[in-house]
Amino acid sequence: MPIRYYVNLDCEPRRELGEGELLELLAKRERAQSVQARFREEHGLEDTARMRFREKTATPSGQRVTRETTVAEVLEECRPLGMHARHCESCPAALQGTAYSCTQSISIPISAEAEGWLVRQVAPEGSQAFALFRDAVERQGYGKGGRFANWRKGGFLKADRPVTEKRGEFILTSDQVLNALLLVGDIMPPHGLGVLVHLQALRSTEGHTGDELLALMEGVSQSGSAEDAPEIEFALSPEKGEDASITELKFFLYAVYRALSLEVPLALRL
Repeated sequence: MPIRYYVNLDCEPRRELGEGELLELLAKRERAQSVQARFREEHGLEDTARMRFREKTATPSGQRVTRETTVAEVLEECRPLGMHARHCESCPAALQGTAYSCTQSISIPISAEAEGWLVRQVAPEGSQAFALFRDAVERQGYGKGGRFANWRKGGFLKADRPVTEKRGEFILTSDQVLNALLLVGDIMPPHGLGVLVHLQALRSTEGHTGDELLALMEGVSQSGSAEDAPEIEFALSPEKGEDASITELKFFLYAVYRALSLEVPLALRL
């Protein structure tokens, strides 16, 4: 199961279908479309009624069962998505500009390369942003408790141990960064801002980054003048040939940024 997340902006589809039902329908449609693509590629088959597969699903009582079905049957069950898709037009939470793209996922296992990238992305030693991250780790206990050892045993993480990097007297680990990203519940705007600052994911439209950007933001906070606030944009973008987990984590951070700009949480469902 992937790690799912969505920009938690109140909307008509979520009100009409319910949060749980909407997420379930999106996951079912994604599985059906994946099976459909595989049948086309491997067998040259186009008739979705002949594309039979097994899937795990929940009964009305909540029991998980395995059933045999077809792509056509599952897509028919997902018809409510199409019925409500018109409400997604021009939605500011649509991360890709398409219906229901407010909801995305991180594939598992997360690669070792991505863990290394997260560690390298933490602001450099000596910067205010790094000091803020180190303080958050020590205050919140990020990376402790053995949770990620279980993740590694369970196949959520590809590597059998975290990436570490010594920065002065502080040992920075990928467990700490993953904890700040994925094990804090829904990412509320204040935490989202902290994460984006720690991981150098923001810049001003005038090119200010790092401590320069923090100084500008703190100046606005102290003055209380919104007119002086710098225009902030997302600073990360995918690179050609990069590891797929890195690309997905960058997009996850972009979703944090979009949720922050809308002043709503980014909901996480592990």
